[in-house]
Amino acid sequence: MIAFHVALYLFKSLTITNAEYTASTSAYMAPTGFEEVAVYKECRHNHVASLNRVSYDGCHEFIERNNGEEALLCDACGCHRNFHRKQTIYIPIMPLNTVKPKRKKRTVFTAEQRDRMTRFAETLGWRVQKGKSDEIERFCMEMGMSRRMFIVWLNNNRRRSNDH
Repeated sequence: MIAFHVALYLFKSLTITNAEYTASTSAYMAPTGFEEVAVYKECRHNHVASLNRVSYDGCHEFIERNNGEEALLCDACGCHRNFHRKQTIYIPIMPLNTVKPKRKKRTVFTAEQRDRMTRFAETLGWRVQKGKSDEIERFCMEMGMSRRMFIVWLNNNRRRSNDH
């Protein structure tokens, strides 16, 4: 008797209502990067359900009609598309531009530029200070480089200095 109650409890706990099933399936969306495509397979229309019997017509795949009004009717068996088993297929979406962009060419400084930047960085204490932004701008203009290039060089070469 206990086994029966346990089996009944498990059956009830594993069974979901139609409303729960509809809510759980309608909220599901295709994974990111995939396109959801529905394919309709064999017909599940029971033609003798009124006689309490089961008989399917043998239509193995939904064939769409070309007409606008009758597009949802199967051309093979005449049943509505909802009678056919729906199978969802997820197709990966390929990006249009699959070629990787080329990397920017690495900036190469001359020995003179490196020496001047090292001396200037030592006067700054190897730190970019807010009060000296005009001085940094002037130095970059003299050297013919952007402020960003100098700051990147400063950050990359800070550890190489003997003092810090």
